[in-house]
Parts: sequence; structure tokens; C-alpha cells
Amino acid sequence: MFYYLTGKVALLDANLAVIDCGGVGYACHASNYTLSQLRVGEEKRLYKVYRPAAALAMACAKFANLPMTHHHPKTPVDGQNFRDLAIGWTGEHPEVDYIAETNEVGIKSTCMLYDDEALQAYQNGEIQLSPGYIAEFEWQQGKSPDGQEYDIIMKEITDVNHLALLPAGRGGEYAVVMDQQAPQTKNVFQIAAGSVFDRCR
Repeated sequence: MFYYLTGKVALLDANLAVIDCGGVGYACHASNYTLSQLRVGEEKRLYKVYRPAAALAMACAKFANLPMTHHHPKTPVDGQNFRDLAIGWTGEHPEVDYIAETNEVGIKSTCMLYDDEALQAYQNGEIQLSPGYIAEFEWQQGKSPDGQEYDIIMKEITDVNHLALLPAGRGGEYAVVMDQQAPQTKNVFQIAAGSVFDRCR
């Protein structure tokens, strides 16, 4: 059983990174978000992070009235850069919601998109979401309820700065704009808990 790997990125493929550790190539299944952070030839270490349902549910109110961005900005959204970065915002009343497919909970709310470029990206299939937040983590190896191994567990989300629309987010298919309504109307989004996602360093 391997909890993390340190080595050179030898190959990137769909949902797969091959890490060369001393001449042996280890195939690592990873999210599209993690793969987008890797470059062939770079030295990297891959970890698995578990976001429990309880940590997400306790932070539910922090997802209200968030600025939405197209991809994650390099700096947090604030009063100085809001006009440059914001493409819309989340609704006032997020709620904890049960997700039958994964037997987990998520956060569900409305969102509004107003930026033309972001609306076009949404219509072209960019529907995944990723919250920009500050959280407390703990090094703790274990297995999630669905059997995925992890290295790090999220203990608490202390602040949520924005919600990013992007082609591939940490939560994958379980963190998405859920409907196909016309642009500039209220869409529903969902952020799933219980997912194990990758982080590279």
C-alpha cells in the first residue's frame, strides 16, 4: 500500500499520471484538476486528501453570497479586484443535501452567471465547480467510507472566498452546475462531500 509517491512525472494520460521513482514507474489515478497541475519531467509528490461530510456540512452557511470566478484566481477575491474577477455569485440560502449516488452529503444552492465569456464556457461544457477556501487539515492516513485511501483529512473549512467555474475541479462530477437552464437565470450547483481528491506538491 502506498500513501504518497515522490518522483519525476514520466507520463500524463487521461485520469492517469506515471511517477518515476528510482527507475520504477508507478501509475497513479488522479483527477483532471491534479493532472492539470503536473508537467512531464517535474519532481512532484502526490497526496490524497479526504473531505468528510461533517466538515462540509458545518461550513454550509459560508457558501452564501460568494463571488463566482472563471477558474481560480491567483489571489483571493476582495474589494480591490472584484470587478476584474467576479462572473456572478452564489445564492443566499445554501443547504445541506443528500446525494444518493455516493451515499454522502453535499451543499446545494443557486448561482447566477453574468459574464459573457464564462457563460460561453458554461454552454461549451465547463460545468465543474471548485470552492476557493481556507481549511484546517491533519496528516492522518485512512480510508474513506467508500474505500478510498487518503493521507490527509480536512478538519474544518474556516473561510470560503469564491466558487470557481472550470473544466475540471477537485470534486469532479460531483461538484457541478446541475441543470441546463438558459444563461443569466438561476442555476443550481452542488458541492459534494466525502470525496477524496488529489493534491500535488
